[in-house]
Amino acid sequence: MQVAEHDAGVRSACMVLKDLSADEQTRLAAEMREKAWRDEMDRLDGVIAKTNSEHVKNMYEDGLAPDQIAKYLRLNLSDVKGILNIQ
Repeated sequence: MQVAEHDAGVRSACMVLKDLSADEQTRLAAEMREKAWRDEMDRLDGVIAKTNSEHVKNMYEDGLAPDQIAKYLRLNLSDVKGILNIQ
């Protein structure tokens, strides 16, 4: 349960769920819900990365320097340079 490692509330809920779900069917249903949630978070992470990449490129084309872009988008300068393929 990797999701539970990152959030204390989720971790606590998972422990309660494990205690309450002594039967296999309930446990499998909980695992399926967790997988669906994890898949959705991965999808959203991809959307955010794509959006950031587009913003970085647009800002650079508009004349902003990589360090300014990093500041405004709250990204690492090395990430901005990587998106722009510059050093």
